[in-house]
Amino acid sequence: MNDYYEILEVNQNASQEQIKAQYHFLVQAWHPDKFVSAHHKAKAEEKLKGINEAFNVLNNPQKREQFDRLKNNFRNNENLQRRAEQEARESAARQAYKKGEAVEHERNATMEREQRQADERQKRTVTIDLAPGIPFEFIRISAGEFLMGSDQQKEKQARANETPQHKVFLSEYWIGKYPVTNKQYKVFVKAVGHKPPANWGGFDAPKDKFDHPVAGLSWFSAMAFCEWFKGLSTRNIRLPSEAEWEKAARGTDGRSYPWGNQAPDDTRCNYKGNVKDTTPVGKYSPLGDSPYGCSDMEGNVWEWVMDWYGDNYYQDSSFRNPPGPAMGTYKVLRGSSWYYSDKIVRSADRDGSSPTNELDVIGFRCACSP
Repeated sequence: MNDYYEILEVNQNASQEQIKAQYHFLVQAWHPDKFVSAHHKAKAEEKLKGINEAFNVLNNPQKREQFDRLKNNFRNNENLQRRAEQEARESAARQAYKKGEAVEHERNATMEREQRQADERQKRTVTIDLAPGIPFEFIRISAGEFLMGSDQQKEKQARANETPQHKVFLSEYWIGKYPVTNKQYKVFVKAVGHKPPANWGGFDAPKDKFDHPVAGLSWFSAMAFCEWFKGLSTRNIRLPSEAEWEKAARGTDGRSYPWGNQAPDDTRCNYKGNVKDTTPVGKYSPLGDSPYGCSDMEGNVWEWVMDWYGDNYYQDSSFRNPPGPAMGTYKVLRGSSWYYSDKIVRSADRDGSSPTNELDVIGFRCACSP
């Protein structure tokens, strides 16, 4: 059965206001006029058909209640089937053990499985190819608490909108090691006919800036890239939440910068107009990297995140996986850019901009759930 919550990209306990806000966003993001070719316009129209169908159900309390019951029944049936399959496997294993068959083989298989699981836990990166020779690398951020925001008594440069400093728990997630580059964004533009950034001067990115972060695109374009990227993998590619971005940038100990508490300099990030332009991603690695190995978290380009901006968000945010304000006027920007000074190049600094803005100092990076 179609999961209307998945189609609208909201969770099952989303409020009606959140569902309406997400519906209006998706309708705008997938409007056929945003695409050039007839093929992609047709795909957008098909996508809108599903979005409208999902909204028609979830926006009606009675239809939504009926759909929730059907969905829960469907999930319960799946759980019963999995439980039955698991019990059948366990029964077969017990019979084989009683007969004394393949005992050594099973022991070896168990050891190999446990070793693979241990190796997977240790694995910190995964790479997905956007196209041949154009990889996209994600870094694993393990579940746990971290210190979000700033303590103004300890950090004189802290602003009111990043206080109070507080503990937040985040489930495991993955985030791009680098901001999305021109070379990576070009694959998307070519694949779907999306409007290229104005600073490209056409549909081809500047060849001397292939490895620079893409810039000059709206929040909606960043979301469209994530939606397209999602179709290339089994992962739910998206923009990071504001909390996810901050944890990836500073780790768990409340440090001021990705690399620690030392003031920034020309060996750690691209800031205060020293280079007067963007630089290739990873240029300041490993000195400028976060504790998880994420690069360019400060300087180079501001990065769009999923959340709406709220001045008092840090006062009101929940402890576990805070989703950000339900609505607002501006979308959050994190990470500063090559133009800004050391007062702004801090992991807790936050700002906002209209999601339609296409400024040459704004880019983005992707995230995904496990």
